Amino acid sequence: MEIKYHAQFLLDKEKDSLTAKVRLRIKWNGKVVAFNLGNRVDIAKWSIETQRCKTNTTHGEKKVAASVINRNIQNFEKVCEKIFREIEQNNQDLDQNEFRVQFNVGIGKTPKEENKNGYGYLQIMEDNLKKLKFAMDCK
Repeated sequence: MEIKYHAQFLLDKEKDSLTAKVRLRIKWNGKVVAFNLGNRVDIAKWSIETQRCKTNTTHGEKKVAASVINRNIQNFEKVCEKIFREIEQNNQDLDQNEFRVQFNVGIGKTPKEENKNGYGYLQIMEDNLKKLKFAMDCK
């Protein structure tokens, strides 16, 4: 089953700013997800046609090289293509949340580890204080 999708890199422009955030928007089967690339680019140094930074330029306050940003863009594209290839091979369809999870794992973002004991923050702090107090008593 072939899934038709459209992936596009867009700039999230902010009012009165010469830089913008790079965002990937993916559409398929009436579903839409978006991911922030984590880089800011100078709007004047962005090529809309290629959806890439113009070569031999630097971007943002940190002066990040265009090659670094373009490599991140390429990585995001590869992960997106891989996920859709796997979906097609397995004859399945994903909802937006499942896609987000797979995409984040693909780009190296791991989901925050949930507390396996079901404890809240205060319970964890109390347990740690008890352990610390026990360790102090043993000395």
